[in-house]
Amino acid sequence: MEIVRLKYTLSWLAMVTTGMLFIWLSTVSETNPQLRLNLFIQAIGVAFLISGAWTAVQEYLVRKDVEKQNQTLVERVEQLYDRGTELERIGLVWVLDKSTSFNYSELIETSEEFTFVLNDGLTWIGHYMDSIKRRLDKRHTSTRFIVVHPDSDYVADLANRTGIDQVYQREKILEACNKLIREYEYSSEGSRGTLEIYGHQLPNVLATYMTNKLLLIEPYFYSVGRNTPPLFAIEPRTGDSYFARAKRDLDSLIEPPSILLYRSGQRFETLSGIS
Repeated sequence: MEIVRLKYTLSWLAMVTTGMLFIWLSTVSETNPQLRLNLFIQAIGVAFLISGAWTAVQEYLVRKDVEKQNQTLVERVEQLYDRGTELERIGLVWVLDKSTSFNYSELIETSEEFTFVLNDGLTWIGHYMDSIKRRLDKRHTSTRFIVVHPDSDYVADLANRTGIDQVYQREKILEACNKLIREYEYSSEGSRGTLEIYGHQLPNVLATYMTNKLLLIEPYFYSVGRNTPPLFAIEPRTGDSYFARAKRDLDSLIEPPSILLYRSGQRFETLSGIS
């Protein structure tokens, strides 16, 4: 508001200064001092009338300008409130522009329940193997790995999308499963938690990581390339929240036709490549 007033005040001063200059110029040519004084006084009176009228106009314009700014501010606050309310309802608590900047180690090691859904998971599992080892060696922890079934039709599509050979794509899935199984079976039997590995038959467009307190979603890009997707973090909310619906979705994903490949030392399906 002060900036608006300053703008109009400067405009008013410019007008008064200009008017006084013209008044002075109009009286310079007059030789009669008394008449010159009368003309000058008359002109000053006119200037004051005009400046008074302009002040009234200025106040009106300032009020209208301020009202407009206040209305715009109110609308923006309402929009932000509506968005904030919607985000709170969803449970979205933070977003990272690049998912690679997030470190999953603490989440892996400290969560009681941990479910992760990946296309093949080999790179991610290899990167966090130290944290996974510590997790698998903890009693009262539950770990579920849901991966594209190595014998599903989607393996061919996944291989085409990632630009690799289909056979190699299948081997990556098998090696990811083997890494988890080996580390689990190397851990102390008396102190380890549970490990389940499921193979699903569906196209997968999201990397999903879920604990009992946090859901992380990383959307895959459609095209082949080294584009880094963002990461969305969602927490539970009361009622039928997005977190609750996502949990039901993951629970249904491990039902038939998905296949249980491994559960805490037991292999439920013989696959070439899984030792």
